[in-house]
Amino acid sequence: MEKFNQPEKYLGKYEVDNEGFVSLGDISRGLIGRQCQYVSRLIDGLDSEYPNLGDSLRFKNVFRDGKGTGNYHDYKIHKDDIEEFVKRAKEYYK
Repeated sequence: MEKFNQPEKYLGKYEVDNEGFVSLGDISRGLIGRQCQYVSRLIDGLDSEYPNLGDSLRFKNVFRDGKGTGNYHDYKIHKDDIEEFVKRAKEYYK
Protein backbone atom coordinates (compact mmCIF):
# COMPACT_ATOMS: atom_id res chain seq x y z
CA MET A 1 0.00 0.00 0.00
CA GLU A 2 1.19 3.52 -0.76
CA LYS A 3 2.84 5.30 2.19
CA PHE A 4 2.83 9.03 2.75
CA ASN A 5 5.94 10.53 4.34
CA GLN A 6 4.64 14.02 4.98
CA PRO A 7 1.54 15.00 6.94
CA GLU A 8 -1.35 15.61 4.59
CA LYS A 9 -4.88 16.97 4.93
CA TYR A 10 -7.99 16.19 2.92
CA LEU A 11 -9.77 19.41 1.85
CA GLY A 12 -7.27 21.26 4.00
CA LYS A 13 -8.85 20.15 7.29
CA TYR A 14 -9.12 16.36 7.69
CA GLU A 15 -6.03 14.44 8.82
CA VAL A 16 -4.81 11.79 6.39
CA ASP A 17 -2.83 8.91 7.92
CA ASN A 18 0.34 7.49 6.35
CA GLU A 19 -1.70 5.03 4.26
CA GLY A 20 -4.05 7.67 2.86
CA PHE A 21 -7.03 7.10 5.18
CA VAL A 22 -9.22 9.69 6.92
CA SER A 23 -11.43 9.25 9.99
CA LEU A 24 -14.96 8.29 8.96
CA GLY A 25 -16.24 10.27 11.96
CA ASP A 26 -14.73 13.47 10.58
CA ILE A 27 -16.19 12.82 7.13
CA SER A 28 -19.58 11.84 8.56
CA ARG A 29 -19.98 15.01 10.57
CA GLY A 30 -18.18 17.38 8.23
CA LEU A 31 -19.39 16.31 4.78
CA ILE A 32 -22.49 14.17 5.31
CA GLY A 33 -23.90 16.01 8.32
CA ARG A 34 -24.60 12.89 10.37
CA GLN A 35 -22.99 11.14 13.32
CA CYS A 36 -20.59 8.33 12.52
CA GLN A 37 -22.64 5.75 14.42
CA TYR A 38 -25.39 6.15 11.82
CA VAL A 39 -23.21 6.50 8.74
CA SER A 40 -21.16 3.46 9.76
CA ARG A 41 -24.24 1.27 9.26
CA LEU A 42 -24.05 2.05 5.54
CA ILE A 43 -20.60 0.63 4.88
CA ASP A 44 -20.39 -2.98 5.91
CA GLY A 45 -23.62 -4.62 4.77
CA LEU A 46 -23.96 -6.46 8.10
CA ASP A 47 -27.33 -4.92 8.97
CA SER A 48 -29.98 -5.91 6.43
CA GLU A 49 -31.99 -2.81 7.34
CA TYR A 50 -29.37 -0.60 5.63
CA PRO A 51 -27.84 -0.75 2.15
CA ASN A 52 -24.14 -1.50 1.69
CA LEU A 53 -22.93 1.81 0.27
CA GLY A 54 -19.30 0.95 0.92
CA ASP A 55 -19.11 -1.77 -1.72
CA SER A 56 -15.94 -1.42 -3.84
CA LEU A 57 -14.61 1.40 -1.64
CA ARG A 58 -11.56 1.17 0.64
CA PHE A 59 -12.05 1.29 4.39
CA LYS A 60 -9.75 0.59 7.32
CA ASN A 61 -10.71 -1.02 10.66
CA VAL A 62 -14.12 -2.08 9.38
CA PHE A 63 -15.16 -5.60 10.34
CA ARG A 64 -15.02 -7.52 7.09
CA ASP A 65 -14.03 -11.16 6.69
CA GLY A 66 -13.04 -11.37 10.35
CA LYS A 67 -10.63 -8.42 10.16
CA GLY A 68 -10.82 -4.94 11.65
CA THR A 69 -11.95 -3.54 14.97
CA GLY A 70 -15.69 -3.48 14.41
CA ASN A 71 -15.74 -0.21 16.38
CA TYR A 72 -17.13 2.64 14.28
CA HIS A 73 -14.99 5.16 16.21
CA ASP A 74 -11.95 3.57 14.53
CA TYR A 75 -13.35 3.39 10.99
CA LYS A 76 -11.41 5.19 8.28
CA ILE A 77 -12.03 5.71 4.58
CA HIS A 78 -9.42 6.15 1.88
CA LYS A 79 -9.10 9.75 0.75
CA ASP A 80 -9.64 8.77 -2.90
CA ASP A 81 -12.98 7.12 -2.03
CA ILE A 82 -14.44 9.91 0.11
CA GLU A 83 -16.14 11.81 -2.70
CA GLU A 84 -17.94 8.71 -3.99
CA PHE A 85 -19.03 7.58 -0.53
CA VAL A 86 -20.32 11.05 0.40
CA LYS A 87 -22.29 11.13 -2.85
CA ARG A 88 -23.84 7.72 -2.13
CA ALA A 89 -24.67 8.60 1.49
CA LYS A 90 -26.26 11.94 0.64
CA GLU A 91 -28.39 10.27 -2.02
CA TYR A 92 -29.49 7.64 0.50
CA TYR A 93 -30.41 10.25 3.12
CA LYS A 94 -32.50 12.35 0.69
